[in-house]
Amino acid sequence: MENAAITKAILSGKKGARRDAVLMNAGAALYIADKAPTMAEGIALAAELVDSGKAMQVLECLIAESNA
Repeated sequence: MENAAITKAILSGKKGARRDAVLMNAGAALYIADKAPTMAEGIALAAELVDSGKAMQVLECLIAESNA
């Protein structure tokens, strides 16, 4: 439950070290997957996806599918 609350807080826009760690990991994944040309651009893209609410939408879809 605590991890779910932390994840939702980060995807809802809460700033801090946890968000920074998530953005770094997501940025690395985007870079490795060739979705961003550099790690820095991967981090920027990850931040954009979180800040726009798109990441939260994906989480909500995953939750809905897993509950179906």
